[in-house]
Formats: sequence, structure tokens, C-alpha cells
Amino acid sequence: TNLRGLPPETLLFLQKLQEFRITIEHPSMAPLQQMYQVVHSDESRLSLLIDGRTVQKYHVKHFSFKVDMPRHNVPENRRGLLTRTVTVALPLLDNDRTPAGRVFAYLPTESVSGMPFMINADFELAASRESLKFDSDWNKWIRHKVALAFVPAFLSLLREPGVLSTDPGECTFEPEAFRFLPTFETVDSYFNPVAKDIKALLATEPIIPLQGKGSDGDFFIPSQVGLASPALLDLLDAATSYPNLAKMQQQQQQQQEVTKTTRSTAQQQQTRGLVHRLLAERAFPVAGGGPSP
Repeated sequence: TNLRGLPPETLLFLQKLQEFRITIEHPSMAPLQQMYQVVHSDESRLSLLIDGRTVQKYHVKHFSFKVDMPRHNVPENRRGLLTRTVTVALPLLDNDRTPAGRVFAYLPTESVSGMPFMINADFELAASRESLKFDSDWNKWIRHKVALAFVPAFLSLLREPGVLSTDPGECTFEPEAFRFLPTFETVDSYFNPVAKDIKALLATEPIIPLQGKGSDGDFFIPSQVGLASPALLDLLDAATSYPNLAKMQQQQQQQQEVTKTTRSTAQQQQTRGLVHRLLAERAFPVAGGGPSP
């Protein structure tokens, strides 16, 4: 009975096992024959298949690191190990069958991280071997390595338009990649340090695309940008579409080139009046007597 519900993700992190077949013949139940396969298209992409049908695709990243924690914190059965590896697998197909956030210790455990991706590492397991050993110093040490595997995976997806979106159009990045960023509301408390590590690492990475002419393909670190309000976006749209704006700007530039001086009071009033008219046309209230916008 348990074999009938065996998830194909069982194969996900087993390097030496690429497929297995289940055959059940019993007089008290319907016969069953299924073949599970994992197919690697390249070093970072793999697919899970049941009877030749793809049920999920994953973007996979590994991060290997030295075992440099104090020896007395290393479990006895892991002493002598020089390196370990953490792997993250980001599901590319948006379907309901993927066990989001499942934690693996090569085989799936009952532990769920609450992350929108799966984690595999050499975690210590509880006596039942069904869940992580949460008081393990070894596990806490490995936990802080997860972000180092996730961030490169996220960055590579972000710069691959069309890998997740069905119709990316002329977009130069993959907006759906942001769905893999964990939120503290959904992450299990044990894995909150992972979410914090991810946030800290991405704070220094150029991950924010800008909207507007001349910004296509450019990314900025989060501290360099701000979220524009809808009112400001409408104002900018109005400014770029205003029929006489380009002509008026050209006239102002010509005046500046001739006089080689700063704008006169009359020019400042003209510019202020132009913006005020734009605001009025877009039904934006403008307070009188204040500084120029």
C-alpha cells in the first residue's frame, strides 16, 4: 500500500539511482505497474517522470563546503568527513503535486521548511528517521549553508526570461523567479535563519529591475531603488505623452545654450506651470503657493 503512494521525488537526490519500477500483484487489490525516472538535461536541470510522462521539472543548485565546525560538535558517525554539500531544487512547473518545502536527507523526510523550494543535505535525523533532529548542532551548522545554494539558483533564473513565464514578451528578465523568495509568514520557525540569510545575501545583489525607458536589462541592489506610487507612475506617463512637452523642453534647452546662465524666474514659473497643468489634466490636486514640484 505504501508503494502505491510513493512520490517520484524520492529519486530527486539519489545520485546513483536514476529509475525504478514498481510492480504490485495481489489478489486483494488492483495490479499496479509504474516506472519512475529522473532525467538530467544539464547540470542544473532535471525532470521527474512517471511512465514516461513529465510530472515536474527542477532548477537545481549545489553548494559544497568544508567541514570546519569544532570537532566536538561533529556527530561521531560524521567525523573524518572533509566536505559536505547542500542542494536546493526549485520546481519550474506550477502544479499541485509538488511537495513544496520538503526537506530531504537524500531521501524525503517528514520535515517541511515552508520554503517554496526543496532542500537536501546530510542532516541528522531523529531516531524514527522521519524528521530532522532539531537540537543537533550539526543540523544548525548546515542550515546556514542553504542560502549559499539558493541565491545562485535564484539569480540564474532571474536572468533567464521565459523559463517560468508562458509569454515573457519583450521582458529581459524572469519576473516569476521572485515567487521562490521565502516569506517569514510561511517559513517554519526552525528555518527562519535560512530566510534571514537569503535576505542578507540578496540585499547586496542587483536583483531589482527598473521600469522605464533606458532601464531595460539593468538591475539594481534593493537599497538603490524605491517603489513608486500609482499616482507618480500616472504623472510620469502623462509627462511622456504630453503633446507639447518635447517642444517646450527643446525651447528651454535652446534658451539655456544661448544665455549660458541659470533659468530666470520667468522660466522657473513656466516649468512650474507646465507641471501644474499636467497634474490638473490628470486630476491631481496641486497646493498653491508651495515649492515647485
